[in-house]
Amino acid sequence: MASFSKRYDNWQTRISYKDIDNVYKVKQKGGFKTKKAAMAYATEFEMSIKNGINSISENITFYNYFENWITIYKNPNSSSSTLARYANSLMIIGKYFKKTELSTIKKIDYQLFINEYGKTHSKASVKKINGHIGSCIKNAIDDDIIRKNFTSNVVLTFDSSRTRKVTYLDAKQSKKLLKHLNETLDDYPLYNMMIIVALHTGLRVGEALALTWRDINFNFKTLEVNKSWDYKDKKIKSTKTDSSMRIISIDDDLIRTLKRFKKMNHSIKINDPLFMNGQGKIVSPEGANKALNRELIKCDIIIPGFHFHSLRHTHTSYLLYKGVSIYYISQRLGHSSFKTTIDIYSHVIDELDTKEKDKTIAALSDLSNSTALIEQKNMTK
Repeated sequence: MASFSKRYDNWQTRISYKDIDNVYKVKQKGGFKTKKAAMAYATEFEMSIKNGINSISENITFYNYFENWITIYKNPNSSSSTLARYANSLMIIGKYFKKTELSTIKKIDYQLFINEYGKTHSKASVKKINGHIGSCIKNAIDDDIIRKNFTSNVVLTFDSSRTRKVTYLDAKQSKKLLKHLNETLDDYPLYNMMIIVALHTGLRVGEALALTWRDINFNFKTLEVNKSWDYKDKKIKSTKTDSSMRIISIDDDLIRTLKRFKKMNHSIKINDPLFMNGQGKIVSPEGANKALNRELIKCDIIIPGFHFHSLRHTHTSYLLYKGVSIYYISQRLGHSSFKTTIDIYSHVIDELDTKEKDKTIAALSDLSNSTALIEQKNMTK
């Protein structure tokens, strides 16, 4: 049975009910803008009790709810590497919040957590755990355990010294590497071709490893990304996000190199992976990284921290410097939002902004000089 009362400008409800053990309990909830909203909540709550579906206690700890959330929503479709990242977030939550009940956490409590965690972690690490918790909290709201998203508009703080700078090759280095890879393709076909594809397309390593000949359309000059290779579980999985599934245009040089590679490949079955070795196994990311660094050294290119994913950064940075739209680049990379692209490549965009400012000043100076010449001619008449 429910009763309702108004407190200041909000309505609240008090509901008496029996739990699953037939023990009388009282549920109180406030913060409703109207009596109708409070009544709707009470009706829904009473129906859930009657139907036996109110199985999640509002007294559940943040740690336990997050653990349940992983089991229910993430375990079925996540790879082992993704689950390992969720497990790491769970450990951090347990360490900081201990036995704190989820319903008692306020916005300021969460901001203090981010501030503390950010003291010893990079921007990427802070964004990762905030993303995990944010997704979890949306479910907690749907479960009616909390009414507000305490992660909303949180200020992400981090240790900038731990934030790894995006590394990439400049245009001259890229051309030098591509020329070398093409010249030595007969010697190291698998890894050379994989690096060439990454430079031309910006594919993630898992996307590149999952490519089959069916995904290459030589007539329309396109490459389709529709799956990814889980190199830890050694199996095909879905792409990182729905937006990662895409068809991208490829240039004539890449088409020619792919055709050359296909002729020298031990297998040309349409469903065979491009980067499968003689034993019928897809090559490893570790092997690709070693091969990349070996070829970079041969080209006298030494960049600390450069790895296979840096080829994706190289591809993107090159397109940005060539004036390609950030919106198109975002779609080509398979980002869910162009804001993600802007965030990752802000350093490149900042450099381009500086160049555009210099060009603007030079253009305005040229305009001023032209005006001054006209005025000078008028004075001499």
